[in-house]
Order: sequence, then structure tokens, then C-alpha cells
Amino acid sequence: MLSNNITVVSNSNVTNNNYNNMLNTNKSNVKSDDTPAWIKPWIKDIKFTWNPRARGKELGFIDADDHRDWKYFEHYVFVVNNDFNLYAGIIDTSKFADDFKYKVAREAYRMRANFPIERYFTYDSNKYWVGIIPNAYKDGKDELVGININAETISGYFIYSPEFWYHRLHSVVGSDYDYKRDEPFAVITKNTSERYKTKVILLAESAKKFYFAVLNKDFKSAEIAHKEISETYKKDSVDNKPEIDYTWLDVTGRYGLLLKFAIEMDKRNIPIPTPSNIKNHQFKIEKG
Repeated sequence: MLSNNITVVSNSNVTNNNYNNMLNTNKSNVKSDDTPAWIKPWIKDIKFTWNPRARGKELGFIDADDHRDWKYFEHYVFVVNNDFNLYAGIIDTSKFADDFKYKVAREAYRMRANFPIERYFTYDSNKYWVGIIPNAYKDGKDELVGININAETISGYFIYSPEFWYHRLHSVVGSDYDYKRDEPFAVITKNTSERYKTKVILLAESAKKFYFAVLNKDFKSAEIAHKEISETYKKDSVDNKPEIDYTWLDVTGRYGLLLKFAIEMDKRNIPIPTPSNIKNHQFKIEKG
């Protein structure tokens, strides 16, 4: 069974910003604090258990000198803003409090502070956090939020509310299984290789199982389907690369967070939402 203790990250790479004061050291090798003032209040009580700059150099990252710890907080705020822009018009993100994005980024930053980056990934290093963010909305209401991060350098994947979860479910599952046409999302033609065809079919079958199991709150079957999806992506990664890349971790983490968030909604008696733009879609909920 998947653990109910939840944590997070996405695997997107973001171009580092250039700052005038990159690194100031004196002869005693004491680094100056160049953390931006707007970030300091949110991370002042969180200490990294690893050195981002030293770790980057150890792994041979080209931009290792720009991996200051607070950069992760800045990135997570960037991700939240992007998500809100993406879903504008679908979900009323204007109802969230102005500091909501910082509260979400803080939880992700806290996880990253205790979770070093790695160069290659040979195991499922996804971590999850699902919990309540207090005063998430301008009216003072709290909200259930989910976060996923993994060992990739700056990953972060967030679910901000049950409504967000509902849309995320369809976008993530939809990349493997077309639930409207009941067939694999990827097109299979006579020229499709057998290896790729097998992968597409396996993913579609597992994603379909995951999708309907979650909607039916059959979480045991959803966990089995999640494991199948992870193993299929991992095998494809191993077959095609000398080292496992972050795509496997990223996809596995997204499915994992969707499942963990659904389990938490069920525990808290939060019903599966039906956003207005999707409410007319007729879902065939399969039993058994």
C-alpha cells in the first residue's frame, strides 16, 4: 500500500536567474546571505541538511554555482504562478489568498531541505505531502493541498484543491489513456514498432484501471495500477538509456500524488468535484 504520509516535486528544469551577488566569500570562507527579502520570512526557520552548491559540483552540473538553497523556494512560487495561469478560467484561482503560493512553496521547500538531488535515478525516489494549508482562501477557509518532489534537481508537482485534483486526474491519465474514446492516447499504426506498441497498450490498460478505480474509491486496485504504470515507464527508461532519466520519476510521482490526494479526500468525506466545464461529461464508472 502507498504510505499515507505525503511529500513532493516536479521534474521541470528552469533557467536560473542571474544575480549580481552570486557568491560573496571572504578569506575565512564565510558566505554572505544574499537571500531576497521577500523570501526570508518564509524560510528563516528551515535549514538545509545538504549543501546545494557543493552537491551540484559533486554531480558535475554546469550551473552548480547558482544552486543556492533559497532558489528552490523561488522556483516553487514560479510553478504555482504558472499553474494558476494555466487553469485561469477553469478554476477561480482569484479566491486564493495572496500568500497562498508562498505557503505551498514553503511546504515543498521544507521537503527539499531534507532531500538531496541526485545525478542518476535507479529507484523510486518520489516523496509526497498531503495536508491542510490554513487560511488558503481570502475568506479564511483552509484547503487540502498535495505536493510531490523527487530526487531530480528541482522537481515539483502540486495539487491545490479538490477541483485542481479533478483536472489533474484527467490530464495525467489522459496522456496514457483516452477516457473519452476508451483507447490508448498514443496512435498505433502499421508502422509502429512492436516494442512501442506493447508499451502504449500496457500503459493504456493500467491508466484505465487506475482512472476508474480512483473514481470508484477502490484504492487497492488503484495502487496496483499505479505500480504497473511505474514499472512500465521504468522499463522503457532502462531499455533506452544508460541511466534511468527523470521522466519515469515524474510520471510515477504525478500518479502517486493523485492517488494519495484521493485517499485523503475520502478520509475527510470530501466528494469528488464536478467542475462546470466538465460536468456534462458522462463517465462510465466500471464496477469490480
